[in-house]
Amino acid sequence: MIRTRSQAIGFAEDLCTLSDQFTNNVILEKLVKLETRYPYWRRCRGDGNCYYRALGFAYIEKIIAAGESRFDQTGLVLLLSRLDDTVPLLQTIDFPASDSLSLIQEACQSLKTFYISMIGNKDYDAALVWCMRALIGTYMLEHAKDDFNGIPLELALSALGHETVQSLVKNDVMVWGTEAESLVQTVSPFALSNKLSIRMIQLDSIENTNAEYTLRNDEENANTLELDDEQTEITLLFKPGHYDILYRKEEGAANARQEADPEVQDCREKVNCLLCAEEATSDLPTCGCLTGFCVECRESYVERNIEMYRESEAVPCPMCQAPWRIPGVFD
Repeated sequence: MIRTRSQAIGFAEDLCTLSDQFTNNVILEKLVKLETRYPYWRRCRGDGNCYYRALGFAYIEKIIAAGESRFDQTGLVLLLSRLDDTVPLLQTIDFPASDSLSLIQEACQSLKTFYISMIGNKDYDAALVWCMRALIGTYMLEHAKDDFNGIPLELALSALGHETVQSLVKNDVMVWGTEAESLVQTVSPFALSNKLSIRMIQLDSIENTNAEYTLRNDEENANTLELDDEQTEITLLFKPGHYDILYRKEEGAANARQEADPEVQDCREKVNCLLCAEEATSDLPTCGCLTGFCVECRESYVERNIEMYRESEAVPCPMCQAPWRIPGVFD
């Protein structure tokens, strides 16, 4: 459960909070190692649209932030220009094409506006997903005869069971809730930007593996992890069947500072304290329940239970009994 008003995009948070979702020691060890490189992450809703959502949010967030720091909006202008070409595809869906484009344009006025729009309003999130789908679909239609990784796009499609590019776009790319196939991911950096690098890091329970690869609009360096100075890099965390966003230290910390703005924080879902029914003022537990606590209630609850659960270093959620950790309590 993502506790924001959009319920689709979460706030940037410490990667250590992700460990609460797992008990497998292999995964937990991988997370410890991953945290040294990417100490922040962002949750994305898993509704079949998570790849497009994570891709679009991470990329637009990156180019807006870069534009504000360098006083150069070139990247954003180019993206919005490419979006204008997606109108024919967007007109094939129920969500009005003009609404999708205008909502994205409104959201991209500043990084603060982008956060408020995407974290706080599900309509903007839907517009983001549709625009990313349409961008990729439009590119595939326009480059059906091009080679990707040495294989013609049309030939790669036949191996996936699609007779034509048009059928793939119609029956897969432009269908809400349909997961992105590997071919769609390969095309993504070409569709979004001339200098986009999408780093994919897989988190799984297989020992002695470190699955990491890069999708890049740069044939000469497509199989390397090194970037040149002009490339924009985003990093997605792939947990088989789902995608979230990862951030390096400086970037994640900067995003968290931006999100500390009271107007952005107002996008958090309001939750009442389980014990006193007033609005919760403390951190929410990570088990997934829509329960929170007042500071006083949390301290009282922990004080009553800390000795009983000291060995496991976690207290049970009063609602579902799943273990959740409170930073600092067992240190």
